[in-house]
Amino acid sequence: MNRTKSQFAFAAALVLVAVMVVRAQSTPGDAPPAAANRTISAEGTGTIYSRPDSVRIYLGVVTQSETVAAAREENARTVAKIQEAILALKLRDLKAKTRDTKVQIVKRREEGMEVKGYRVSQSFSVVFQSTEPDELATAAGRILDAGLQNGVNDHGDVEFFLADESELERQAKTKAVEDALANAAALADGAKLKIIDVVEIQDQASSGYRDAGFGGQQGGFGRRETASGLFAGDWQVSASVRIVCRY
Repeated sequence: MNRTKSQFAFAAALVLVAVMVVRAQSTPGDAPPAAANRTISAEGTGTIYSRPDSVRIYLGVVTQSETVAAAREENARTVAKIQEAILALKLRDLKAKTRDTKVQIVKRREEGMEVKGYRVSQSFSVVFQSTEPDELATAAGRILDAGLQNGVNDHGDVEFFLADESELERQAKTKAVEDALANAAALADGAKLKIIDVVEIQDQASSGYRDAGFGGQQGGFGRRETASGLFAGDWQVSASVRIVCRY
């Protein structure tokens, strides 16, 4: 009997020690497990508008002849003529870059796929920069006209853009976070909750593009036209984020 009582007392002492150890490891500031999941998620977007400071004109020349040499020679001669005409415009700080050069075999299908000749195509772009949108549009029109009048027979696209949009991206992200915080606060207010802090911010996406209300991605026709018929609309940079807040 005494042995049974001793064993019971020993077991009770072990349980008491275990409870005391658990309590000693806990701190008054520890939140219950459920509190760790007391979060609200919200998304936000931010958009910043600016004006483009650059324009890129895409030009191309396609020539065809019975021999590769003849097709290449004609193509090179035409491209050189176009480049001279553009340089004659005396626009400051023009930048030109060859984009692509191709040689294709042209065959007669009706004659057993016999080689008919060769087609050489060369495309290049010209970039002009200015902080004045009307000057951009006017320069783009002059460059395009000079190209078309001197042998351009391919491409002819005009793209206005912002050379460096990194600062606009940062501003858009700031606005996106502010918008997400406002959305989270609205959710919390509806549920009669109080947000304590932000525990996570996720950068969803950033994008820069022309505002469709000003003519889309390329030069277009509409209000604010210059003599060239082109105009440079607003450049739009947008960002979106997702935040997680604790309440």
